Amino acid sequence: MTAETCHKHSQCFLNKDIDQFCTDGRGGKQSASLYDLYRELEELADVFAVKGCSRKDSSFTVNELAQYIDKQYYILTGEKKETQVLVRSVQSICLDLRRWGIHYSANKIRPYWIGHEREDVVEHRKKVVDYFLSRETHYYTVSQGEDPKWIFPASLKPVILLCLTTFPANDGCDFLVCHPSSHFFFLSDEEWAEAVRKHPDLDEDTGIDYVPGTASASIALDGDNYFNNNSILSQFERLFKMLPFKKEFEGHQVELLVDNATTHSAREYTINDFGRGTGTRCPVNAIQWLDSAGNKKKIDCFFPSSQGETKSKGLLVISQELGLNLAPNILLKDLKVELLKHPPFNNVTKIEKLANDYSVTLIFLPKYHSEMSSIEGVWCHMKQFVRKYSEQNFSRMLSLITEARKNFERKNVNIKLQRRFWKCLHGCAEGKEYQDILSLFFSSACQSDTLSHRKTTNTKINDDSLFVPFLLAIKAKHR
Repeated sequence: MTAETCHKHSQCFLNKDIDQFCTDGRGGKQSASLYDLYRELEELADVFAVKGCSRKDSSFTVNELAQYIDKQYYILTGEKKETQVLVRSVQSICLDLRRWGIHYSANKIRPYWIGHEREDVVEHRKKVVDYFLSRETHYYTVSQGEDPKWIFPASLKPVILLCLTTFPANDGCDFLVCHPSSHFFFLSDEEWAEAVRKHPDLDEDTGIDYVPGTASASIALDGDNYFNNNSILSQFERLFKMLPFKKEFEGHQVELLVDNATTHSAREYTINDFGRGTGTRCPVNAIQWLDSAGNKKKIDCFFPSSQGETKSKGLLVISQELGLNLAPNILLKDLKVELLKHPPFNNVTKIEKLANDYSVTLIFLPKYHSEMSSIEGVWCHMKQFVRKYSEQNFSRMLSLITEARKNFERKNVNIKLQRRFWKCLHGCAEGKEYQDILSLFFSSACQSDTLSHRKTTNTKINDDSLFVPFLLAIKAKHR
């Protein structure tokens, strides 16, 4: 407001009556709003929105809120509704919610599958797909049709595929079995007793709550606990020790399918952990690798203590011992490029190294490819079960997780998931698009757009279907 306009309204206010001042054509609010006249209507609308967003199915929309306000208005006033016009429009209600503290902003977190067609991911995907499809006769597969049945391997070297499952919130792990003997891996009482006699440490308390006779594990939710790389390694080693005692697995090779989570893909060392010169950082005492003939090779990373104070050799000295003829003044980045071409620095992960010790093949899924993991189907089924019977109670939710696992076995969902896994592999080999692959694994209702990965913005304020995030925010505000 300019000084001249301010002076004009001040004179009007001081020298004239209040009615003229209020009707002087100034900008801004000129009359009372619906909520100014009916305060209880705003309170009812607020409570109704909170209850609506508490529904399990997330079906509450802004249009439903508008209809509710319209109905309550005529109840409060006793008037008779004679037109189809709402007393408070959908657009006005959206603005009301904004006034109540709802902020509209775009979600800048990229969708997890944004790298689905990245060059290195596509290359990895092709390797995985080719690996499985070229050896399909080695695996237990599933027939088509409404009544799926197990198809036994035609190869003389049959393979049993295990899939690692990690519970939501990373509080537990299990192993899904692609074999008609069971849904999840376990040993009978007789097999377990035999395994404990060979490996007494299987029966020791390690701080992880294992289900007896299995590698299924969980960690208490009420503590600061988490399945890190060390606990995952411990669980994998437990599984590898138990595998030879499973009677149904005799005469089979075992392959384990895992995702690219950092708890699975951690390496003992990388080239970035080493310094260039003598006495710089060094994470390991020695580097071991296999040459082209399969022979074990080893290079010490530290000078012998007999030569004085123990010092690390550094990458430059290690490169000389590997037989690389490099300039003494080579830059560190160029030195790393040359060393990465050599087997010692193309080392496997900790889990792969452990699996090799027990003759188990470990296969990493390509990044961003949850549709290739049968465990996603496990969680779809379990979360659906928990949502259906949950009473919004934490203890009830924990009990439902166990019940959901039993329901999964009772309905024989595993056989359907294994069939979907092979369908996805064939779909990738045929060059199907991302949405088609999702439909093959989950359902035809799956969509490949990013709508579910974004919050509503100002440009979509009138879209009823996008209103749920705002109601969730209201619910959080009232808690």
